[in-house]
Amino acid sequence: MVSIKKPHNKKIWLLILLATVVILIFSSIVVAEPRYYEKNMEKQNFNSYADVSIVSHLKNNSLTGNVVKNPGIIYTRILNNMTVRLSMDITAEDKQPVTVICSITAVSPAPSWSKTFESNTTELLLSGSYVVNSGVVPLNLSNIYNKSNSIDKQLGYTDPSTPVININITIENTEYNLCSFTGLSIHTGNGYYKISYETPAYMSNNIEYKVVSGNKPIINFSLTYGYIIELAGIAVIIASIYMLVAPAKNNVLKKLIEDNKDRIVIIKEPVPVMAHDIRSFDELLKLSDIYQEPIFYIENTSIFFIYHGDNNYMYVEGDDN
Repeated sequence: MVSIKKPHNKKIWLLILLATVVILIFSSIVVAEPRYYEKNMEKQNFNSYADVSIVSHLKNNSLTGNVVKNPGIIYTRILNNMTVRLSMDITAEDKQPVTVICSITAVSPAPSWSKTFESNTTELLLSGSYVVNSGVVPLNLSNIYNKSNSIDKQLGYTDPSTPVININITIENTEYNLCSFTGLSIHTGNGYYKISYETPAYMSNNIEYKVVSGNKPIINFSLTYGYIIELAGIAVIIASIYMLVAPAKNNVLKKLIEDNKDRIVIIKEPVPVMAHDIRSFDELLKLSDIYQEPIFYIENTSIFFIYHGDNNYMYVEGDDN
């Protein structure tokens, strides 16, 4: 069985080549252009730390020494003085409103009541750092106990319990609705103070921001698609050039038809499916002479054949081996 081979249409391949060149120029611009990248990042724009501690100065003793920081128990008979210290470090960006509240509150278990005797509020519009190193919180325990006894007497209690003294530090950031708290509590026992400490207060806030690099391309097209189109375009250009520069058969066909026009009949009908394959046009000419049969040429193809009885002999130009 011999298949029909139609000649290449150079105009079509030339149009394909020109169109592909245009597409290739487009994809090259896409690939070569500076790309615009956006990436979401996180950064910390607020951070705070606060801690409340006690430094006790004691009389000479062999149990604890003269100076004790953050003691759990302080024996009143060897106590010279007790200092409450505050450490604080706040960092903020973009002028954030920050409030720092320091308070001293007495809480009585029996009768049950609480009262804030000292409160100090600091309002900040902070852009940068606010640092307090070893600040002193004024504390007069005798004065607070006296005021507490007065309240108990007004309530009708002649033998009340000793209140717990709470020293608290609160940091608020209303911009991001943040709040942190720390402090300590002083419990009074028989001849001693028992101190309990809150964990130091840490607080932070992160915000998202975009990191932008490069410039927005003139042609906003996917870089991946640009590479795919470029590779496909190169392949089509190679194929188009090959088809355009490949040896043309038209001139050969025209010469064969012109030289043998007295015996060649041009037809438009397709060739019969079954035929003997002839390897050269010269052999087909010999058969034409032997059988005294015309040579049929199928228009717009490279196929020549001869009918002789029940046999068909076919030659395809360009298939010479």
